[in-house]
This record gives sequence, C-alpha cells and structure tokens, in this order.
Amino acid sequence: MINLRIIFLVLFSSYFYSCATGSMEYRSCRAAANVEKDYDRAESLCLEALKIEPDNPQVPYFLATKIYKRKNNYEAMAKMLNLSEKKATKDHDLIEPFSQEASMLKDIKFKYTVEFEEDGKKMLFFNKLLDAIALEKYSIWREFLIQGLDHEENKEEVKAIEMYHKAKNLIPDNSKSYIQLFSIYLNQNNIDQAKKIIYEAYEKDTSNVIINYYIGDLEGQMKNYKVSEKFYKYAADNALDSKFMYGLLYSYIDQGKNQIAIEYSEQLLEENPEDQNLTYNIAVLYQRLGQEALDSASENYNQINSLDDPPVDLISTTLEKFKNARKFLYESKSFFEFAYDLTLDNSSKLDEIDINRQLDEIDGAQKEMKKYIKRLDTIYIPDLQEKYRKVN
Repeated sequence: MINLRIIFLVLFSSYFYSCATGSMEYRSCRAAANVEKDYDRAESLCLEALKIEPDNPQVPYFLATKIYKRKNNYEAMAKMLNLSEKKATKDHDLIEPFSQEASMLKDIKFKYTVEFEEDGKKMLFFNKLLDAIALEKYSIWREFLIQGLDHEENKEEVKAIEMYHKAKNLIPDNSKSYIQLFSIYLNQNNIDQAKKIIYEAYEKDTSNVIINYYIGDLEGQMKNYKVSEKFYKYAADNALDSKFMYGLLYSYIDQGKNQIAIEYSEQLLEENPEDQNLTYNIAVLYQRLGQEALDSASENYNQINSLDDPPVDLISTTLEKFKNARKFLYESKSFFEFAYDLTLDNSSKLDEIDINRQLDEIDGAQKEMKKYIKRLDTIYIPDLQEKYRKVN
C-alpha cells in the first residue's frame, strides 16, 4: 500500500510543475478551461498548442479530458486520446494525478497505478499519463457500447453497428465489442460478416471461452462439424459453467458420434440430473445405437435364414448384435420414461398444448422401444439361441 503522504507530495509537486510547463498557448488553454470555463476558447488555444508542441502528449490529453469530455464529444475525445497515447512514454507523469476505487475497474489492467486503502476501500492512485489515457479510453468505450445497446433496443441496427465498430476500433483487445457485432450480424442472418468479426475476435483473444463457443456454434450451423467440434471442445474444457459443454454434445450428435455423445451426455446428466432436454437426448442417442445394431443384425439374420447350413460364427455374431441392440433399446426406453416424468414435473412452465405434445411424443417413443424389445425377446434372440445350440 502506498503512503498517503507520498500521494499528497506527488499532487503538490505536480500542481507547481503544471504551472510552469508548456507553451504560452497551452498554459492559456488550461487557464481558459479551468478558471474561465470558456471551453470554446480553450479548445482553440489547445489546437494552436498542438501545432506549436506536437510531441507533447499532455496537450491532446487535456483537450480530450477537460474540453471534449465536457462537450460530450466522444469521437473527438477518442481521437485526442489516441494521439496522446502515441506520444506518451512511461516517463510522462500526469499534471493532475487522481485516485479511483479499484472495484469499479476490474475489466481493465493498468501498468503503473499503485493501490492504497481509504475508508475501508481499495483505491488506485493514477500518476502516469499512460494509465490515465487507458482509463479514459475505457470510459468512452463503455459509452459507445451503451449507445449501441440503446440503438439495438430501438431497432436501429445500422446505428448500433456503427457504435460497436467505434468501440472495437478504440479498444481492439476488448472482446465485448466483437461479440455485440457478431450477435447483431447473426440476427440479420449476415453469416459472412458474423464469421469475419468472430474470427477477428479470436485473433485478439484465442483463449476466450465465449468466442470459442460462438465459433463452434457458427461453424456447426454451417455444417462444418469437425471445425465446430474443435472450438466447442476448447470452450467445454476451459469453462467453469457446464452450459458450455452442451455445444460439444450437439456437435457429437450432429456428426453421428453416438457412443461418445452418450458418454458425454451421461457426464452432463450427473451434474444436471433434472435436465429434461438432456434426458430426452440421451434416450434418442440410445435409440439410434439400438436401431443401428438392429438393422445390422437383421441383415445377418436374413442371410442366415437363406442358407441351408449357416456358419456358426455368423450365428454367434448375429446373436451378439441382437443382444447389443436390446441393451441399447432398453436404455432408450428407460431414459424416455425418465424424460416423461421430468416433463410432467416441469409442466407448470409450459402451456397445456406443448405439454401434451411432448408427452405424446415421448410416450410414442417408449411404446416403439417396447415393441422392438418384445420382438427381440420372443423371435430373434430365442431363434438364434436355438440355432446356435443345434450347430454345437
């Protein structure tokens, strides 16, 4: 923690330093703004000072924070802050150091600020120009973002896009601007622009879970399933929230990777045992595996019945396929039953028509699984077991 006496000495010395530095135009500019409150005259004088001392980063910073900020001219403010940032070095101190509560600045990193405590609160002391510029740019970035959100709410998408681009250009490393642009382009069904902006965001921050998830989602919509799986997997492996794991699950399902999808689903179900949709999806996945095994076994079964002396290996492998099919179909039936119960439990969240439609769909699937299992138990498996005993 920095000593408050040191902060006072820095402020005191900075005041006297500010009174004696810069061109006459710059000193007159500060006086016009700080004493006379004549911001038009101050702006004119500062612009003259910029020409006289073009390498002084304090001039554009003063223009940005003391003049354009008061005029709510955020575009001009951003321009001057960028200009000041280009000229400033770590050796440039603030003419007017200040402090701000640390908890309000969690989204931004500073290089030279020092922390101290005041009235039980953690504070940051700013005495370097570069940190002050970063803070001011962040405040404008937030203003651009807020204006963009307001335009979106008013269905003014063109204006919203304009504000989000201003935010992105001002602080290129902040992913929120890109995500807002991605969202609005996606809502417009402008897939090319959506893809361009989200990959631009990825280049800035490859480790961002949300960006990886959104790329996975977009690539999945475009049926680029292998690419989609890669980005979904990164999001799932690095996210703290299990909701990011669902994208990877649906990627497995879309690719027909049923076995790994089931394993992954059951892992998710352990964390979310009351998830109605997840339970239903597991039931469908087992149904797929059961149907695939049943179709393959049925082909072999027809071949066996067409032969006078079928080989024992064919009978054995076909019997195993039917048993595997039964195992998958039984699991499917069980999960459909569980999904039915969960749907009833959650019935208060949906209207009666939706509930009845879902229940009818699940009930129909349950009955279909029972029908398949009955055929396996009464026809296919006993018949093959008898054939196997005869040849042995």
